Amino acid sequence: RMYYLNQRRDNRNGLSAIGMATSTDRISWTKYNDPTTEQEFTESDFVKTLGEGTVGFQEIQAFDLWQDDTGYGMLFFYGGRSTNTMSYANSSDGIVWTDSENNPLLTADNISFLGVLSAPRMIYLDNKYHFYFYGSADQNRPSGEIYMVVEE
Repeated sequence: RMYYLNQRRDNRNGLSAIGMATSTDRISWTKYNDPTTEQEFTESDFVKTLGEGTVGFQEIQAFDLWQDDTGYGMLFFYGGRSTNTMSYANSSDGIVWTDSENNPLLTADNISFLGVLSAPRMIYLDNKYHFYFYGSADQNRPSGEIYMVVEE
């Protein structure tokens, strides 16, 4: 499986989505397609969407996805002009996703000295989930730090 980010914008409205493709040889890929969907998505369908038809377009800007003994997990950052919100979704099959009841997990508002959050990565170590991410004071400042949140 390969998951990929897709964006479609029309001024301030748009669709931000994650698609999935499969391959047996890692050279030729077939996009996931649900034949019961409408004509707009006849060739492929997204497995996770955000912001369809909303004003003040929020887009998925970075994500990390993993599989463990409970199924699939996805950590994703989204925002408008900059990534400032981290959310989590899970799935039993990697196709149908359910957002966590505790979303968003983290926002830039929770961390007074950060304005931009990005580049999520999850590592399972010592029976705990360690979520790493990049943080910067603002979107115009290229330097930042790497931070970690541990699930207790």
